[in-house]
Amino acid sequence: MEQKQGTYYFQLNILFFAMMAGAFMLALVAALVLKSSETTNPELENILVPLCVLWAVGAVVAADRLVRKQLSHIRQDQPLETRQATFRSAFILQLALLEGAALFAIVSYMLTGSTLAIITGIALIGWMSVNRPSIARLEKYLMLTSDEKEALFG
Repeated sequence: MEQKQGTYYFQLNILFFAMMAGAFMLALVAALVLKSSETTNPELENILVPLCVLWAVGAVVAADRLVRKQLSHIRQDQPLETRQATFRSAFILQLALLEGAALFAIVSYMLTGSTLAIITGIALIGWMSVNRPSIARLEKYLMLTSDEKEALFG
C-alpha cells in the first residue's frame, strides 16, 4: 500500500503525543486534586512508592531491551512496509511499558501524596519524551535508502 509523503512519521508522532498527553494530563489532574482535597493514605506509602520506583526502573530496562531485540529483526532486504511495521510495534511496546509505569506512579501519588511517586512519574514521562521518534532515528533503524528517504520525508 502506497503511503503519502510523511504519513508514517506523522502517525508515529500523533501516537507519541497522545500517549504523552494522557500521562501528563493525569499528573496535572492528580496534582490539582491533591492540592484541593488532601485525602491521602500515608500508610500505603510504604508499599506503593517503592513498588512504583521498582516498576519504573524495570519498565525502562525492559522497554530498552525489548525494543532493541525487536529492532534487531529489521533487515535491509525486507520491504519498507515490513520494516515500518516492525519499528511501529517496537515503538508502541516501548511507549506502553513506560506509560504504564508512569500511570502507576501518578496513581500512587494520588493515593499517598508522596513526592517521590510524582517525581518518578514525571521522570518516566521525560524518558518517554527522550525516545520521541525522529527522522534520524527512523533513518537509522529502518535502514533507509535514498529513494526510501525521499518517498517517506520528501
